[in-house]
Amino acid sequence: MSAQSEPAAPSPRGSPLSRLVIAMPLVALLAMAAVVLATWQLIRDDQALRLQSEILGQSLHIAARLETHISTRLAIGLHMRDDWQALDEIDERSFLTL
Repeated sequence: MSAQSEPAAPSPRGSPLSRLVIAMPLVALLAMAAVVLATWQLIRDDQALRLQSEILGQSLHIAARLETHISTRLAIGLHMRDDWQALDEIDERSFLTL
């Protein structure tokens, strides 16, 4: 027999280094996936908030314009009513001059 010993057969569970070599890329993959998902969620929430505020601003603008439009039309109607009530008899020519 020689003085040199033969290399030991790998254990069925693997060496600690081989487990580390397999585990580290998996841990890095999971960490990167978590970062990507968290970033995607933050961006999505930010876009939803921006869209909601834009819709609110536009709807307030439309509501103000509609309110002004309706109140103007009602004021014109009231003015026409007052003018017609002031006339005793209305004919086509006097209506067109209003």
